[in-house]
Amino acid sequence: MDKILDDLNKMELDLNWYFEDSHYQQLIDSQFSSILERLKWLLRKEGRDSLGFEIDASLKNIDNISGQISYLANVLEYELGAPEQATLKPGERVSAINDVAYHLQDVMKTSEINAYLSAFGIKTEDVTIVPSKRVYVQDLLKSVDSSILISILQDLNLSAQGTVCSKTLEELIKAKDLTSIIADFDRAIQSIESDPDLAIASSSSTLESICKCILEMEKAPIPKKQNISNLLSDASKLLQLSPNDHENAEIKRVLGGVQNVIVGIGALRTGYSSAHGHGIKRYSLSKRHVRMLVNSMVTYGTFMLETYVEQVERAKTI
Repeated sequence: MDKILDDLNKMELDLNWYFEDSHYQQLIDSQFSSILERLKWLLRKEGRDSLGFEIDASLKNIDNISGQISYLANVLEYELGAPEQATLKPGERVSAINDVAYHLQDVMKTSEINAYLSAFGIKTEDVTIVPSKRVYVQDLLKSVDSSILISILQDLNLSAQGTVCSKTLEELIKAKDLTSIIADFDRAIQSIESDPDLAIASSSSTLESICKCILEMEKAPIPKKQNISNLLSDASKLLQLSPNDHENAEIKRVLGGVQNVIVGIGALRTGYSSAHGHGIKRYSLSKRHVRMLVNSMVTYGTFMLETYVEQVERAKTI
């Protein structure tokens, strides 16, 4: 693993050449892919396939090569026990950097971002306009010590764990080997920016997969009409999450409201997504709406799976 980290650190990346010269881009991509495959082969040899899966999932959420190289270096340094990365795990670093980047993009101008990060001793560029504030911040933070990242997170009142529901859902999916969900889940998250229509379709498919898997694991019948409304209704009854299973009026209202949102996602899939054809006049949702939709899927998907796991664990103690 030391040799792999050494080869990664020897990669000489020039972003200007990377985006302007296709041959140079292919060379860098090939070098990075070769290093990644060597690491995954070593992890498989050591029986640590789960770390390889985690690395793949994290790399898919990083949309620039410099960030991917930095992330993989953080993973290797953490595995080798490098002290400067010990305060944050590699996956937590990626989540932290992304959270800070998205937040600063939303609330600050480029000049304000420079002033803010400079207060933490981070060297910034002498610019007032950048193509993407998010990518700019990610690039500035990629080599920052974890202790500084944590200080920034605390100052901005952000979590050092990233999106907890997203991370929890992925862990539960992998723990239960629910491979039918992984593909839909990844596709929804990855498509928010590049293909919002596909993100809508995938988010609905993910919810359907979660409901089906819960029913199958409990050997319960699958409804003949397998739409999100029927699947959610049957899975909710099995998990005692149906509003009718509770006497408390507030709980009834919350569960009913959340499930109405989920059924609404199914309706959006029919009306807006790529899962169905479009008429002459086509409507589309903004990315902020799509992000809200996918995050709702992740949150409720986590809730259902955590409820299922909790009930299984409770049954073992009876």
